[in-house]
Amino acid sequence: MNLLDEQVDCDLSNSNMVIESECNSDEKFLIIEAVFSKEAIKASQEKSQQKVPKKLRSSYYYQFLNWKKNKDEAALFTAYAYAYMDLPIEYDCLFQVQNPEDHILTPMLVSQSIWEGYYPIGQIEDGHKHLCVFSFLNGIPAVIHELHVVYDDFASFPVNSLTLGACKYQDYKSIKEKIISE
Repeated sequence: MNLLDEQVDCDLSNSNMVIESECNSDEKFLIIEAVFSKEAIKASQEKSQQKVPKKLRSSYYYQFLNWKKNKDEAALFTAYAYAYMDLPIEYDCLFQVQNPEDHILTPMLVSQSIWEGYYPIGQIEDGHKHLCVFSFLNGIPAVIHELHVVYDDFASFPVNSLTLGACKYQDYKSIKEKIISE
């Protein structure tokens, strides 16, 4: 199935959603699986125009449609989120999930969230995938360029491709310890 062909059925009133304050420190990280190219961003914006009903076109929708990536931003595809979180979200640590000891400290801000890759919303939702716009205060770290690059809408990633985690450094030690112990 093509990721961007799913129907809009996001339910923001779901009472089963986990909020970040309910999470243990070792759970508080976003999994980043890929970086979207200019072509993939454009495909996602076009899919938004096609699939988001006019009555659901919020300010987030227009912000995403009018967004032009600057040199310190990256559109990163995140896996199933650990909690429900309102934007903007600040992180300051990136680490390799396959080798969590390999990490860098870099201030970053998640400024946009596109649910399932085509529906712009003002939060990240527990258990869902999102295309997120990350802004990096000190420029895009080199490790971002090591991620799998998406060139259009897609359904899978190559086996053994790099996966990153984004977190607050205060949670990093417990996250690292949990990953290593598993």
